[in-house]
Amino acid sequence: MPEKQIVHTTITVKCPKCERTNVYTISEEDIKEITELGVARIGFLHGDHALIINFDSTGFIRGAYIVASDNIPSDIRVFYDTYRVLLSPRFLIKDFEVALIDLENKIIDLRASKLSGKDVSLIMEYVNTYRNLIKDSIKRVGVSGRNYFAVEHSNVVILYNNIPSSIIKVCLPLIMVEKHDLSSIYLALKYAVSSSIDKDTPTFKERLNMVMNAHRIRIKAKKGINAIRFARASILALWPQLTNVFDMIMSDPNIKGPEGTTLLNLIMKDPSICFDDLYEMLKELSKRDLIEFLG
Repeated sequence: MPEKQIVHTTITVKCPKCERTNVYTISEEDIKEITELGVARIGFLHGDHALIINFDSTGFIRGAYIVASDNIPSDIRVFYDTYRVLLSPRFLIKDFEVALIDLENKIIDLRASKLSGKDVSLIMEYVNTYRNLIKDSIKRVGVSGRNYFAVEHSNVVILYNNIPSSIIKVCLPLIMVEKHDLSSIYLALKYAVSSSIDKDTPTFKERLNMVMNAHRIRIKAKKGINAIRFARASILALWPQLTNVFDMIMSDPNIKGPEGTTLLNLIMKDPSICFDDLYEMLKELSKRDLIEFLG
């Protein structure tokens, strides 16, 4: 069977440890992985363990094995029921944790938390039981012996700790139904916590909104990469701490394309950088007519 013909067909597997059955629909992402590696590798969370399967271009299961839910290889795409679970690559965690659950698009993102696959069933049990109570209302919840707070807005559940409630309340209205991105939400919370700008100023609110919509804002080179590269010395004299980011931007092939690259892509080149510094650098490049903001 040609690879493209198995898209949308289903695979049914039964866990040899707990006898739970999973039905999985083959996707374009699977076909891409099969083309590159010969097999697609996916995992299903079953509480304290996960069932990993490998299948080929015919949909035939080439292998299956059990691993602990908190020890899943990083190259495995993980699922819990109908939800995609993002466990890696991990974001740098310093002073706070954030786990995000997109109820509309069926995504559980634990990359900015210390939570692992073994915690997912407990988290989703809580969300399914208390969703109405946490809608636009912050409640305390315990997960794996640690205290978190939970709130739901626009079909996104935020599970967090060590973030002031005032920051959460500022960010919530910016989460828009069907227009959000989990990485952008995490980065917006990170920015709100770390920025030294007064939270009541228009400047802070404008920049927070930019980060929250970083997946929609695009940046494009106006005069080609060489023109930006020529400005490297003078730009880095102002922001030497952005040397690595500047060089990664220059190596991004999309920035010189007709649609440019997303602001999210630029931030994710080094999520630990100060967004205020990055924004000021990009604004200076725009002032010099070297880049333009789209969207």
